[in-house]
Amino acid sequence: MKSHLFTFAWRCIATLALLVLASNWAVAQTGTIAGRVTDAKGEPLVGATVVVTETKAGTSTNPDGTFSLPNVPDGAYTLMVSFVGAVAQSQRVTVPSPEAQRVSVSLKDDTKSLDEVIVTGVFDQRTKMESSVAITTLNARQIERLVPQSAADLLRNVPGVYVNSALGEVKNTVYSRGVSANSVGSLASPANGYYYVSLQEDGLPVTGLSSGTISPDYFFRNDVTIQRLEAVRGGTSSITSANAPGGIFNFLSKSGSNGAENEVLTRFGLEADGRQPYYRADLNLGNKLNDTGLSYNVGGFYRYANGARYAGYPFNFGGQVKGSVTQSFDKGTVRVYA
Repeated sequence: MKSHLFTFAWRCIATLALLVLASNWAVAQTGTIAGRVTDAKGEPLVGATVVVTETKAGTSTNPDGTFSLPNVPDGAYTLMVSFVGAVAQSQRVTVPSPEAQRVSVSLKDDTKSLDEVIVTGVFDQRTKMESSVAITTLNARQIERLVPQSAADLLRNVPGVYVNSALGEVKNTVYSRGVSANSVGSLASPANGYYYVSLQEDGLPVTGLSSGTISPDYFFRNDVTIQRLEAVRGGTSSITSANAPGGIFNFLSKSGSNGAENEVLTRFGLEADGRQPYYRADLNLGNKLNDTGLSYNVGGFYRYANGARYAGYPFNFGGQVKGSVTQSFDKGTVRVYA
């Protein structure tokens, strides 16, 4: 009997030792990729996107331009760093690496983006270089890569814009260049919204009404039908929008005039404690109807989510459908949409 007990105890000790060694070995097989992202002048870039190409793990830079990606398995990887208005850059990294070999990335300005034709904040179409106001544009591909949950979530990628999207899809706080009208209010009834900036869709204000309980993002949802975002910052941007000295955020929709624009995007996962599901599907269909400038586009999204904690009913559900028919002429365009 004693012999059996001794054998059993010895096996338990051996198993425990193996588990300890295995856990130490597992810990030793991961590391951290850390570093700093700056612009061509050496200034830190806030909100730059850093993604490990092989694992798709990513993060954004802090106010001082630094970033950290923990728990990366040992090996060699390609780090892709991008920022709005700058040329994306890739860099090879190895895990583990000595502290002295922290990643340092300097992004150059994207001079090609200066030739983009913009239509927001000015009376006639012109390029960024010709415009006298500060303009940032995000195209459809950039928007998809950022995977925004809301319009405000997307605007946090525009330089000089403060965004607090902690409340979710709506009732967010957005202001540009320090024009913080949202600081007015009390703790009992705090002000929020887009008070000194204008949220627009296809050049028209989403709503002219803003209060402590209603903001423009109540009536606008970003989805795959958006072709590009034009953000115009500064006082002179108010020439085409009332009471918007902070700037204009104009979401331009796809029209099908560039040819086939068919796309399906799906997103699903778990939120909060890992037990609350999130589902979303986006669809867009667009194309030319003939060779005389007539085109169409239709699309939208549907999503379902219980939220951080299930309260007996879904936190977000439903969606929207948008459609338009566009006739382009040599000197103008007529569009009917709903």
